[in-house]
Amino acid sequence: MWIVRFIEFSAFFAASVAAALFYFSPQTNPRWRPVLKYTMVALVVVVMLAEFLLKDFTGKGWEDRAAHLVGYAVCAVIPQFSSCFDRTIADLSEAIREDPRNAVRLVARGDAFFGHGDFDRAIEDFDEAIRLNPELAVTYARRAFVYRAKGNDERAVSDIQQANKLDSQYALAAADIVGARADRAIREKVDQRK
Repeated sequence: MWIVRFIEFSAFFAASVAAALFYFSPQTNPRWRPVLKYTMVALVVVVMLAEFLLKDFTGKGWEDRAAHLVGYAVCAVIPQFSSCFDRTIADLSEAIREDPRNAVRLVARGDAFFGHGDFDRAIEDFDEAIRLNPELAVTYARRAFVYRAKGNDERAVSDIQQANKLDSQYALAAADIVGARADRAIREKVDQRK
């Protein structure tokens, strides 16, 4: 089946190049225009035949693959759509079922939950990732951001400091969270005095 996909891709690429030469190059020698035209038509026919073969082998045609690719492209640009969230969670959950000891996939799914506002499930995934790999600094940092979003500054500071201990790239984030906590404490004291 990979050979059919290779033929399909090669023919599609060659047809695209021929189309570009034929339509967008005014300096093309006039005697080459018919050759390019017939080559392009022949390559389109090869793509169609490969498509029919692929549909016979897999039961899925171009429209299925195109919809699949467009869906992933939209989700890559605008991941906040609920259908993108569902697709991302389903894909990551399947990957975690295949390899339940992969902390990075748990972090990715926790990020997806966090991005969708499901803080408790995000924390569950981050907790499990930390249990699997306590040396993964990004997990502590991401969990700190979730705790900060929930308003639990103590846990956020603790986690971001742990992330900073493991990897110094989180020093700025640690300073930001500690600074935000101090600002909040100052505002609370000012509000109490009023």
